[in-house]
Amino acid sequence: MMEEYLRLGILNAQELVLDIKKGSCAFPTSACARPRAHNGPAVEKENLDFGFWWAVGDLNKPIEQKGRQWFLRDKQDLKLEIKIGDVEVDAWFKAHPRHQKTYEEFCDALGRIAVETPENIARRKQVLETLAKLTKEKAGIIYGLKNSLSFIAYTSDEHNIWLPKEHCPWNTELKNSVENIKNIDIQIAQEVNEALKIGLGHIASIRNLAKQYEVKK
Repeated sequence: MMEEYLRLGILNAQELVLDIKKGSCAFPTSACARPRAHNGPAVEKENLDFGFWWAVGDLNKPIEQKGRQWFLRDKQDLKLEIKIGDVEVDAWFKAHPRHQKTYEEFCDALGRIAVETPENIARRKQVLETLAKLTKEKAGIIYGLKNSLSFIAYTSDEHNIWLPKEHCPWNTELKNSVENIKNIDIQIAQEVNEALKIGLGHIASIRNLAKQYEVKK
């Protein structure tokens, strides 16, 4: 039976750790994730200095067990593969869609996504542009409503009850404006949620909007 083992981690150093005596290499990581049988991915927090390690002799060599050669059904050799960086890691999982769900769980467990991929860069730009448009639209509605209400003329009746003049459509205008603002707020909250998912939480305005709309990552 052939099995694949996946690990995803966050590097915390620029260099490999080479152990000549043991004949092994390692990537120092701050955290790494691996699938766990029944409870999803587990984030390993112990032995962090060597989150990824392998025998040097395993590189570019088909997997062997007790001297026997194991092959996949399509006759392709299963080898140790190492991908480094957002673009390479993301591309590997895109090329192996059967692992996409695992990839998403890895990222969620590590609190990290592949932020530097071309697709994500485009998504971040689009989200920022959409938020700029929505917040400007909301501000315009509030500003216009404020100006409109300031010009409403009031009169009193014989009972000294004050009401706006009948020719002032303040009630309809107010209801429409409030409804528009509610719809915009829903859209803003959705975009802020997306912004947090794609790594824009470091921007102060995004953090402020997340707090205002109670959006949590």
